[in-house]
Amino acid sequence: MVKKCSLGLLIVLVFIGGCKRSQQLKYKPEIAPYVQFLQNNKQDPVDYVLSLFQKNDLVIICERMQAEYTQYDFIYRLVSDQRFIDNVGVIFTELGSNSLQKEMYAYLHAPSLSEADIAAGARTIYRNAGIVPFWANKNVYDFLTRVYKLNTTLPDHKKINIYPADMTFRWDTMTKARYKLFLKKIRFRDQFIADYITNTFLEWEKTAVRQPKALVILNYRHGFNDFEFYDGSKGKNTGRFLFEKFRGRIANVMLNSIALTSGLDEQQVLGNPIQDGKWDAAFAALDLTEAAFDLAGSPFGADPFDYYKFKPHKATYADVFTGFVFSTPLREQKLVIGYPGLLDDDFKREAIRRFELQDMITDRETINAVLEPYMKIATEPVENIEAMTKLIDFWLK
Repeated sequence: MVKKCSLGLLIVLVFIGGCKRSQQLKYKPEIAPYVQFLQNNKQDPVDYVLSLFQKNDLVIICERMQAEYTQYDFIYRLVSDQRFIDNVGVIFTELGSNSLQKEMYAYLHAPSLSEADIAAGARTIYRNAGIVPFWANKNVYDFLTRVYKLNTTLPDHKKINIYPADMTFRWDTMTKARYKLFLKKIRFRDQFIADYITNTFLEWEKTAVRQPKALVILNYRHGFNDFEFYDGSKGKNTGRFLFEKFRGRIANVMLNSIALTSGLDEQQVLGNPIQDGKWDAAFAALDLTEAAFDLAGSPFGADPFDYYKFKPHKATYADVFTGFVFSTPLREQKLVIGYPGLLDDDFKREAIRRFELQDMITDRETINAVLEPYMKIATEPVENIEAMTKLIDFWLK
């Protein structure tokens, strides 16, 4: 039975609600266009990405920092949606050598694994994911175990399939000589990943009963399209090669992230909020934790592309990305390194062998010091978050 609410209480509730709304909308006039756009144009992120598949065969998700955990909560919600299962069902990943495809398929289709075996299978795959001695980010480890568990609830023809697309590489047969030869080819990595995705996809089209679709997960610049720099050149990005091959059939979506400080190389960077915090402030002004939209025709899309500053360009965000997904505010994002059993005694010996094989670190004491942090799971906020929060809050005062 619903109790009646007194008129006095209703007035108080309306007043409180009005005050809350007023507080949420206190912001500087510089971000008013962003706030007003969000009030009228925001969509649910999962609905938005799935809508892109209605007119595209491939959709790229551009990851934020590789260790950031919460982005894979969103990606899992996307791929576990029944619409994705029914109409897409395939994921290509930059992470993981294509040499692991048989192991990946066997894992995702294995019947009735115990919890211990589920964990062991994910560990084996991501210990051997690529050219680094081991992959330690917990987000993809947990994502893989979640996809496996999802698959146990689905019939065989509906199970999610993941295709690692990185360069051919196997640690179990690697030697110092082979590793040196491999490094000579690594400058072609983006082209290789794009070719693998393209060739695999085109083969499916020859025999598919219906038009195949695929989600492609790429990190940072690898997910950019074919925009031009000032000198007329284009980036050697996987996304660029895919956009050129699948013109009119592909979209790319940027997850809310941070811009990288100019003047540093891509291996040594500091974070800065997008557009000096204006974007994050606009979402905060409306107390939004999730939203998505096309960048073309939006004030966000018209902004200069400050996400990449390592080569001069005049691109806007709409020039580089089809859409934008805001999922988890910057303050709530977290970096999580390590997962259960990553460095047990047996694999620790193998990790040492891999470091020595690379000739990067040869001193055992130094290698052990490098491995020590990965013996446990570490959770940290996004680096430089306090300074970035001040920049965001500046627009809300």
